[in-house]
Amino acid sequence: MYLGFTLTLAGAALLLNTVSALIGPLVFFAVANLWYIPREERIADKLFGEPYRAYRARVRRWL
Repeated sequence: MYLGFTLTLAGAALLLNTVSALIGPLVFFAVANLWYIPREERIADKLFGEPYRAYRARVRRWL
């Protein structure tokens, strides 16, 4: 979901054809990577425990 939204924002920035439009995707990527995803990973780890940790070992964060 986060990857799709980041790519959508990047595509919109390319259509606008301005350097300042690239700020949106970069900010979203940073916030998702530093805030939302770690928070969701902590919650999933508490809920699912070892099976989730095994899943995280097999699958990259941003695919």
